[in-house]
Order: sequence, then C-alpha cells, then structure tokens
Amino acid sequence: MQRFSALCLIVVCAATALPQSPTTASPPAKTSEITQTGNLVRLTVKSARPLATALDVLQNKYGWSVDYEDPQYLAKSDLVESNDARYTNYTSGAHPRVPNGSAFSVDFPAGDAAGPDPEKTLKILIEAYNKTSNPGEFELRIQGQRFDVVGIAAHDDSGKMKKQSPPLDAVVALSAQESLTVDAVTSVCDQISKLTSQNVGIGVYPQNVFNRPLKIVGAEKLPARDALSRIFATALPGKDKNISWRLFYDPDLQSYVMNLHLRR
Repeated sequence: MQRFSALCLIVVCAATALPQSPTTASPPAKTSEITQTGNLVRLTVKSARPLATALDVLQNKYGWSVDYEDPQYLAKSDLVESNDARYTNYTSGAHPRVPNGSAFSVDFPAGDAAGPDPEKTLKILIEAYNKTSNPGEFELRIQGQRFDVVGIAAHDDSGKMKKQSPPLDAVVALSAQESLTVDAVTSVCDQISKLTSQNVGIGVYPQNVFNRPLKIVGAEKLPARDALSRIFATALPGKDKNISWRLFYDPDLQSYVMNLHLRR
C-alpha cells in the first residue's frame, strides 16, 4: 500500500475550511479569531498554513475574492510530520508532511461602514507574514476585483530564502470549443504541468458548476492565472458568485493540488 501523502490532508482540510495545526497532538478548539476594538481589527490564526487560513477568514467575513498559491516547500525546516491519526499509513505508520506553520496575528484598520479596504488590508497582512518565521514568502497580485496571494519563495536546505517561479505564471492556451468547465480547468492544469515540470491537479470543486457546458473566448497565450479567471468568470457571469482557488503543495508527492471553492 502506498503511503498516505499530505495531498489527502490538504484536500480534506480545504473542504472543511479547518486546517489542522501540525505542531500539536490535538488541534485547538479555535484555529482563527477576528476581533475589533475601535477602528482596529485583530486577526489571529493558528494552522499549518497561517496565511491561507487568514485569507479564508477575511474572504468569508468581507466577501472578497482572494486566491492563494503555495510556493514549493522543499527544506526540512519548512516541514513537519502531521500527527493527525486519520492520515497515518496503517501499514508503515508514516505520517504525511505539512508546512511547519505556527500562530500568526496581524492588526489592520477597520475602515468605514463598507469594511476594510481589501488591497490595503492584504498588503498589510502579507507584509506582516513575510516578517515572521513561518514558511514561504508571498506577494499580492491584482486582477481587477480579484486578488491573488502568490508564493514566490521558500527556504532552501541552507536556510536561505530562495526565489521560485509560481506555476500559475506559466503561459497557456485556451480553446474556444465548448466543453465542461471541469475539462477546461483540467486542460489548463495539464499545460502547467508540462510547461513547469510541476504536476498540478484538481482537488475539490463545486460539481454543480464544473459539470456544466462552457464556451469561452479562446486565447493562444495568457498566464494560467488569467486563463482560470476567464474560465470562472464565464462559468459564473453574475457578480453575486465567484470561484476562488487554493493551490497547495504536497511535499511528499512533489506536486500541487488546486482546491476550488464557490464564494457567494
């Protein structure tokens, strides 16, 4: 029997939106907390991927459309074995590895009646995270009303932060022929895998949306991130719903899984 990998843990955690803490035998009752005092909001999270969890909290509270992409976690210092018994290999007793995240807090202005300014808040969040010892280094990319938090670096074995090329920077093609939404996304993932030598596959996704026919405007060359945004905007043309992604790196399989979530 093959060893259970972090891919299994990633998919289940993303589906439940309750990422497990990799550093405790029993996960804490609360993995996130957001409070406001006057015009200041404090967000505190604790999970294997603190930045991804923080984005989930902000997205759910304020309705922002925020995507997240792991860098490749390669150094031993950035990883720890999960001790969640559900993912233990029953034959070998091995545990999947997950990012070695720890507790993280950030303060930001509450803003006006409409809430905090998303761009300013995300920049504060990322800047604060990059100053911690948590795994990875990130930057903010903006596409209209979409925000992408992209992993651009991680530690190497010497302990130095090493720049990386995000997989979704790969330039892909979109076919104008009609297909199911899931097939269009799979085509983009397959192209990324071939162009970057980093395997990218789909994890969880809203089947009611992805199993419908889709006809999009084709393009010969555009970044995979833009291609995905075009697919999702076509699949859900209204402004009241959208799809955001969480691209997680599995260090055991040395591949990525893309979990896709419907946001209202």
